[in-house]
Amino acid sequence: MRLYEELNSQYGDRASPLEIVVLSLATNG
Repeated sequence: MRLYEELNSQYGDRASPLEIVVLSLATNG
């Protein structure tokens, strides 16, 4: 999942997998 990888590279360990999922859902509308 490219978006997940992009968010993971942006936030790294600062964001939990759940936070990344929430951010991805919010970004995708």
